[in-house]
Amino acid sequence: MTESLEGLLCFDNNPNRDWRDKVRDAAQRFQARFGMMPDLCQLHLTTFQADDSSAGEGQSVAVDDIEIYPRPDIPRHYFFVAGRRQRLSDTRKPVKKSASSPAVPIPDDAAVEQPTLFRME
Repeated sequence: MTESLEGLLCFDNNPNRDWRDKVRDAAQRFQARFGMMPDLCQLHLTTFQADDSSAGEGQSVAVDDIEIYPRPDIPRHYFFVAGRRQRLSDTRKPVKKSASSPAVPIPDDAAVEQPTLFRME
């Protein structure tokens, strides 16, 4: 079995709502979309520090069993929720070939670069 990470990026800039409620809303959206609860949430470091919490960058706390990770590279007001899903190693569906659009096989050992969500310098 292999593990994959599926995520959802949510935006909420309502100043009247607590960041924990925003995380819970993002988790509900994630569950509606993926059918499971997220394991983690990344948010901007200043959003988390506004709570005067003792945890900082690289440390985490939990909200409703969701690990919260404050990070400086997540844009303010964004909440990235993600969950780990167990998959069987050979669950790929075979590609159906059609006369109009022939399928091009991708070798298993092909180098695939993983995209970076945000890079703020």
